[in-house]
Amino acid sequence: MNQDVYNAVIQSLKGFDAQALMERIASRFDISFAVENLRAQGADCLAELSAPSAIYNPKLFIDGDQWCALYGDNIQDGVAGFGKSPQKAIEAFNKAWSAELDKIEQ
Repeated sequence: MNQDVYNAVIQSLKGFDAQALMERIASRFDISFAVENLRAQGADCLAELSAPSAIYNPKLFIDGDQWCALYGDNIQDGVAGFGKSPQKAIEAFNKAWSAELDKIEQ
């Protein structure tokens, strides 16, 4: 690069405030909706990742006319959830995981 061009570019950048430029650009766009949307999606994702079914990864199989999500060796000794779809079985499993022993329907 020609030294004169280099010097001219350096001289033009003196006093350049990148942060002020970014603030001016940001002020022209309302991104608050996007930020709130990302927060909500992050909260949903965290809830899904912290669900018992995500942590303990129960076996999912068909039992009779329903799906079963089972953590443990068998239904009697483990934690199970049943439903007409895999999603319903997982939802029932997550509820059963938190149920107190005397509140589980036998």
